[in-house]
Amino acid sequence: MKTKTFGGGRYFITFIDDHSKLLIYVLKIKDQVLGVFKQFQDLVERETRKKLKCVRTDNGGKYCGPFDEYCRQQGIRHQQFNASLHSHLSYTTICDN
Repeated sequence: MKTKTFGGGRYFITFIDDHSKLLIYVLKIKDQVLGVFKQFQDLVERETRKKLKCVRTDNGGKYCGPFDEYCRQQGIRHQQFNASLHSHLSYTTICDN
């Protein structure tokens, strides 16, 4: 986004789960991705009472390092794909235990 939101956001991230939800978060900086993902994970796991099993993301640098390590620690499979083939930034999948 070239124009900032009223709250100062310049970026956004979308999370789409397989069970019908689309959530959009506005970010001031890209480094907020991991914190926002943790909020999303907490929300989804509380509402569904199921553990997040897989997250699919583009190959952007924001999903490397700490994000990847967090997924490993949580037992979440992190799949990366070529963003030019898909129209969304992040796609999460929740599976039954």
